[in-house]
Amino acid sequence: DPGLVSFLAERGVPLEVCPSANVALGASPSLAEHPVDQLLRAGVRITLNTDDPSLFGVTLSEEIHRVATTFGWTQEQVSEVIGNGWKGRFGRR
Repeated sequence: DPGLVSFLAERGVPLEVCPSANVALGASPSLAEHPVDQLLRAGVRITLNTDDPSLFGVTLSEEIHRVATTFGWTQEQVSEVIGNGWKGRFGRR
């Protein structure tokens, strides 16, 4: 929904995304077809996550590598996504 994507981007709402879990559960047909790249390019503050590493067989490092490789992300994009996790945490320390 383009309106929702704009809303998330404009307000800086952090969005936790678990691409491998989404593919495993059938929410996305494949990693290459997952909307994570479109969300990042639209300015949504996404974070990459594993959902459940023991269930889906992927560590956070592997998830980041898979997604970055699939979409050809630059080091700057990877750093942005990692930083979004810190910026989107609950509470201020």
